[in-house]
Amino acid sequence: MASLVESAFGVKCLFSEGKRTKEIIFVGTKSKTKISVYTWTVLARILKTKMAEYKFSITHLKCSPGKKVALAEEYCEGWVRGVRQNIVPDTVSQKESELTKKLVKMKFNPKEADLRGSGAFGAEANDAYSQGVLAGKNTRLHQGMQADKRGALSETRYLGRA
Repeated sequence: MASLVESAFGVKCLFSEGKRTKEIIFVGTKSKTKISVYTWTVLARILKTKMAEYKFSITHLKCSPGKKVALAEEYCEGWVRGVRQNIVPDTVSQKESELTKKLVKMKFNPKEADLRGSGAFGAEANDAYSQGVLAGKNTRLHQGMQADKRGALSETRYLGRA
């Protein structure tokens, strides 16, 4: 979902894990970072609901609770992919891109994250992913209308669950 928001709004998304909290930090122009946080919040809420609905819809499957969670995660990955197919990527000027990279490098010193898969495989996982893509295509994501006067760079933090 982070790459979806990055592409849609032309921001850089960073994940920070402290001793007690996890944060998602959006770096870019002020208006874009604010709308990115709002979009993340809304999409995370929708995704949580979709995951619960999907888990409920597969109660007829005779499989372990862990496999149901893995299938639901596949569905969610497909859903994000479907939403991503609907967006028009935001164009970012070369200057804005360079400034964002410099700010990220100076202030945050990012490292590559380790990604993991859902753990599901086979025909059931493919079906779950495909159903997620179809459901995601029905979700519309629009860019905000607010623009910055001077294009000042900013960071905005999302303090919910990452």
